Amino acid sequence: MLLSVATGEQAYHDYAEKTLRAFAAIAEEYPMFSYSYLISLHALHAGTYKVETSKYFEQALRDFRPYKFVVKKEIEGVLICEKDTCRKYDRYTVQCG
Repeated sequence: MLLSVATGEQAYHDYAEKTLRAFAAIAEEYPMFSYSYLISLHALHAGTYKVETSKYFEQALRDFRPYKFVVKKEIEGVLICEKDTCRKYDRYTVQCG
């Protein structure tokens, strides 16, 4: 999932989904050994949270958010993308702490 978010390539998302479907029967049969499968399945359905920033990079790394991907990029403010929705926050709307 994160590779798809990092590259913007839909093919990686499709591959992750296909892989999860392939292992579904095994996860059902051996639930005690399927925690990583279940985490990946939840990430697929919950979606990822991508943060692009330069000035607030360290803060973005410290803040906890499941399935978060932080990119250090020379932009003004912060760009946050959750699933298919992106919002840009500039120096007037960013509040840290």
